Amino acid sequence: MKKRKSVDVIKEKTSLLPHLEKAFVKFPGQETTEVTLSSQDGGVSSDKELIEELKNKYGSKYSHIHTHPTPNKWFNAPSYPLPSVEDLKHFLINLDATSMVIAQQDSTSGEIAGYYVLRKTKKSKKFLEENKDRINQLVEAAISETHTELTNETTRKLIGKKIMKRSLESLNKFYNSFYLKERYLPAQGYQLSDDKTHFTPKEGGLEQIAYLFLPIGIVSIISSLFFVSSSFTGYSIFSFSSRTISILGVLFFIMGTLLLYFSFKKK
Repeated sequence: MKKRKSVDVIKEKTSLLPHLEKAFVKFPGQETTEVTLSSQDGGVSSDKELIEELKNKYGSKYSHIHTHPTPNKWFNAPSYPLPSVEDLKHFLINLDATSMVIAQQDSTSGEIAGYYVLRKTKKSKKFLEENKDRINQLVEAAISETHTELTNETTRKLIGKKIMKRSLESLNKFYNSFYLKERYLPAQGYQLSDDKTHFTPKEGGLEQIAYLFLPIGIVSIISSLFFVSSSFTGYSIFSFSSRTISILGVLFFIMGTLLLYFSFKKK
């Protein structure tokens, strides 16, 4: 599973009833358009007529996007952007949808924690065309149990990390058999969970501390100027020897430079 820098697929928070799933489509070079026909706690229906109108205007290929609110009482889980069995069926049967994007969304604030992206490849299209009458059966047989293990919180606590790992491997094996590619795209301030099933807020650590390094680094470099050369201010502010002052100046300069470098690198 690969991670990439965050992107805003849904640019504005869908704050209106964020506890309900929403559906969107995005055509190449166009803005994201909401196509929700009806929504509920455990699913969403897309407006097929509106999608057809957009296809006639922008072309047949598009990305289908929908939200998975958190917490989600339907799956007895905090929130998982992984596709459900029905999500996969609809995506694989729809040959015009080149990718499926699932946004993990806070059910109260509407804030997006990240996106799960499942993309078809050239090999996928050929495989799906050859097996279009068997897609539902293939999906049910391959991942029905695996999906329950990955998304049901009660089940997750019972099965343990080893079986969770096996479930993820089974899901990846299924994706490989359909020639599908997946990516996790965390939003700013979020990261992929340790078990690689959902997004969680970033905790304190080097990345957050790095934001403090910028002002500290600037102050350190400015301070080094006072130590390195007393002529900068016209007088020396400390009663140290010239050699000691020069050493302190160099140390402050090096520390400031390193802090600035680390700060920008982490950002």
